[in-house]
Amino acid sequence: MPEQYKVGERVRVIVEGAVAHVTDGEELYPGELTIALENPAGLYDVTVPLDAVTVERLVPAEGEPQPGDIWKDSLGVERFAYLDSPNGEILLQDADGVVNLWRHFHIEYGPLTKVYRPKPAEEPTLRVGDRWLDDEGDVWKVVHHGGQVLLHMTGTSTNETWSFVSAQYGPLTRVEKAEPYNDFENGPATGPLGGAA
Repeated sequence: MPEQYKVGERVRVIVEGAVAHVTDGEELYPGELTIALENPAGLYDVTVPLDAVTVERLVPAEGEPQPGDIWKDSLGVERFAYLDSPNGEILLQDADGVVNLWRHFHIEYGPLTKVYRPKPAEEPTLRVGDRWLDDEGDVWKVVHHGGQVLLHMTGTSTNETWSFVSAQYGPLTRVEKAEPYNDFENGPATGPLGGAA
């Protein structure tokens, strides 16, 4: 295999990895960063001097923010995460109303640390024909679609699962309870998610 780089050649190396935990017995010196790199043989820790590299924050240690989360930056400012529906982006907003993409706060004021994540709403018994209201004022009707019981956003072609709708659009409130029925055209009175409400 021919030599790929010449001695003395100036190069820029971009490496993406997770910040690694320094093993017992090793010291982490100020001005150093240890990252874990994946290769075919497994994980390989690399320690680099911070003054010789550029570090760009990509994703917080706890993963990406989700709607309903509360995240804290390195200055201790807490921000509420929510979905910006038109763009499909997760935004963070502080108590003073300052809003931006979560990535902006992670890069400028990171690392972000998750303070709180709401427990997923327990899925109720869904009855075909029930109508549910989300936090944004949209109405979702329970329908049979493709052998599943789904929520259909009124006035759109959107069909989603209960867990998706409750996570993305906030807690749901039942606003209309369907009358019990059971006919071939409309499907059973209750779906595979449980018995009658």
